[in-house]
Amino acid sequence: NIVTDEVGALGDRLVDEIGGLDATMFDGFSQLTDALELGFDRLGGGIEKLNADFNLLLGDVIWQMRLQQGTLDAILKEIRLPEFEREARALRERAEDAFRNGWYEESLIDFQGAADRNYRDFSVHRSIATIRFYHCIDLPTALKHYLLAAKYSEPSDRTNSAECYFFAGLVALANQQRADGERHLIRALALNPRLFEAHYQLAVNYAL
Repeated sequence: NIVTDEVGALGDRLVDEIGGLDATMFDGFSQLTDALELGFDRLGGGIEKLNADFNLLLGDVIWQMRLQQGTLDAILKEIRLPEFEREARALRERAEDAFRNGWYEESLIDFQGAADRNYRDFSVHRSIATIRFYHCIDLPTALKHYLLAAKYSEPSDRTNSAECYFFAGLVALANQQRADGERHLIRALALNPRLFEAHYQLAVNYAL
């Protein structure tokens, strides 16, 4: 339901793409399906692909979709070493299942357990940060884990690291830490200059 609702935020864009529906129901349904798939692909592709369609509320959905799609698996394989994985994997998978079901307190317990067993698993830190930011409204803890996720993903996934610095910047700004927010946004842009939403948020901060 959350994903469906947030895809609705892309409604105007999808309406344009669906606008050329053929008269027959079959052709119309095919084009509708293609347009919806494009919406999901763009969400799963992260902030950079959304550009002006990005909304702060989409951050939670974007990350949950990326976990479900498994697009980070190849990168994470390098840091999920066998000596850490036996216990960490069971905790992580249970945490992700709880996350999908909206059981946030239970999810946090298991994610923290996974982080304790492999501190370099940046997906775990980003999941903790996302829950703390969007569902528990715990800004200091969210900021801590966004920064950890940014730090540990930077050597292998600069795009993800840039997104984590971007969200760290937003959390800092929301917590009235303007100088810190600016610094994190600048770091995000150093890693990914095409993260246009970071340019926008930085401009807003300067204007204020």
